[in-house]
Amino acid sequence: MKKTPKVNRKMREPLERIPTQNEESPTKRKEASAVGVFFVHGDNLWIDATPVDEAILYGDGRTHDRGHEAVWEQLQASGAAPRDEEYDECPRGRVCYDTRQRIFHLYLDQCIRKNKEMVARIIRAMNLTSATRAELDSHYKCPRCTNELAGFVK
Repeated sequence: MKKTPKVNRKMREPLERIPTQNEESPTKRKEASAVGVFFVHGDNLWIDATPVDEAILYGDGRTHDRGHEAVWEQLQASGAAPRDEEYDECPRGRVCYDTRQRIFHLYLDQCIRKNKEMVARIIRAMNLTSATRAELDSHYKCPRCTNELAGFVK
């Protein structure tokens, strides 16, 4: 598994906390919260996740053991994802859990962040708590976001 780089402080931009109905510990909730990777392609949301209590330990956190590249290849093999696109051309993100601070980090692409409905879908699908920080991460930038930051796309 590739190591996710540290978040560039200039790129970190927390969203408002997302309220949920259940404030219990993520491992003791009726439906377990999950960590994992996801892609957004049009209206499609593809998630590959693991319940947080079954996720691998990585430093002070829990994370999913599969990376975006492996998941994308599986999506392509099943015919869900286009074969003529690379995984890093599609808006994507990752959810990790910080065991010390007891919060989830929802790292996502700027294209996804702009779509509050999609952010809400991800939070619901992964059963995240209100202790979730949605953040931009320099690691998750599709070509459109990169071009927008460079001023090529409006």
